[in-house]
Amino acid sequence: MATGTVWPRANRIGTEVTLKVVMKKGHMWVRVRTAEATLIAGAHYSWKYKPAKRGTYRITARIKATSAYRADTSPVRTFRVK
Repeated sequence: MATGTVWPRANRIGTEVTLKVVMKKGHMWVRVRTAEATLIAGAHYSWKYKPAKRGTYRITARIKATSAYRADTSPVRTFRVK
């Protein structure tokens, strides 16, 4: 599950966060999923994703600039599916 909070924590319910998942194939990272999560109270988001294959994955979250937020991308998070 991907969870996070955008800053500032203004209550901008309905703003979308783009989540991108890539999988390592050899020396390359290949996109396997892109999804949108909608901010809920407190500027939090949550998204569930269960990869179909074993391997190493990375996920990033990006929010577009709005009147309340500047555009920003999260640090890359790496996880393994065994």
